[in-house]
Amino acid sequence: MNIVIVYSSRFGNGKKCVDTVDEQLRIKGHEVKIINAQKADPSQLPPADIYIFSGATEAFNIAVGIRRYLKKLPQMDGKKYALICTHAMNRAIALNKMEKLLSKKKKMVKVAAIDFKVNNKAQQGNGLPEGYEDSLREWVEGIV
Repeated sequence: MNIVIVYSSRFGNGKKCVDTVDEQLRIKGHEVKIINAQKADPSQLPPADIYIFSGATEAFNIAVGIRRYLKKLPQMDGKKYALICTHAMNRAIALNKMEKLLSKKKKMVKVAAIDFKVNNKAQQGNGLPEGYEDSLREWVEGIV
């Protein structure tokens, strides 16, 4: 399976999630391409069997880097996607907003989503909860 992961990570917590997912997908024999949303052109998104988008909740919205990327995506009618979100709030606001943008406006089909509430070490890139890697391994099982 060909998988493209597009991410934005301000402090590194989201990138750690992406790296864990990348490793698990490669172990299973899948081809993976990782794209930093802040350095990429959405119109150049390569074809894939599934797209994984990863971003955070910041200021009650989708983090600006991934939000700009997703808004500029071309129509993706019927393409499958999965979401990873980090947040420091009681709920993953960005997760719902990303889903609405991709499912309703870009016409994509969600296959999975996961979110992690980060702790007070988030700004040092060490805010993910204990066991997040195991949760991501199980999550990968559900999307491939």
